[in-house]
Amino acid sequence: MRNDKVLWLVTVALAIVPATAALAQDEEAGRSLAPVLSPAVSGPPAPEMAQLDRWVGEWKATYTMPKSKAIPEGARGEGTMSVKKGIAGTFLVADSKSSAWVGASEDHSLTTFDRATRQWKGWTFGSADPANPIFSTGTVAGDTITMEASRGDVRLRETQTLANRDRIEGKVEVETGGEWHVMMTSTYMRVK
Repeated sequence: MRNDKVLWLVTVALAIVPATAALAQDEEAGRSLAPVLSPAVSGPPAPEMAQLDRWVGEWKATYTMPKSKAIPEGARGEGTMSVKKGIAGTFLVADSKSSAWVGASEDHSLTTFDRATRQWKGWTFGSADPANPIFSTGTVAGDTITMEASRGDVRLRETQTLANRDRIEGKVEVETGGEWHVMMTSTYMRVK
C-alpha cells in the first residue's frame, strides 16, 4: 500500500465521526445559514441529535494499530478531541489533534442527522488532505455510533461505543476482499 493511501487511512481512522469548526464559526460570528439550508434541515435540531449529547466534552485518546503489511511493526498514537454542539445544536462539532507513526494530524469534523433522508451524515476536514473532506454515513444505536466512508476502492468503517460516561471504545476497520479487518483500536477518556 502506498504511503499516501496509508496516511489517508490513518487520518480517516483518527477523525471520521467528529464535526467541522467552519460551520461552528459561522454560528459564533452570528451569521445564519438558514437562507442556504433546505426547509427539511433548517430550524431546531432533529430530536435524534440528543443521542449524541453524551459525546460532548474534552477527551484524551490512545490509538493502537496492529501489525499489518502497511505497518509491519504496528503502531501507537495519542491525541485529544474536543466535542461540542454547533449551529444551534444541529451539528456535533469535534476538533481533534493526534500523533501517530505517520506524524501529527489535526482534524475538524461534523456529524448531523439529515431529516430529509433519515440518515446520519459526517464530514471530516483533515490536515493530511485539506482539499478533499471525507464524507461518511452511518447509524447511531443506543451507545454506539457506526460510520462508513469510501474513497476509490477503499471502504472504512468506524465504530465508537460509549462504554460508560467517561470512556469511549472504538475501532476502525478497512474492507478488503469483501471482509472487514481491524486497522486501529482506540480508547477515549473524558478529561472534562
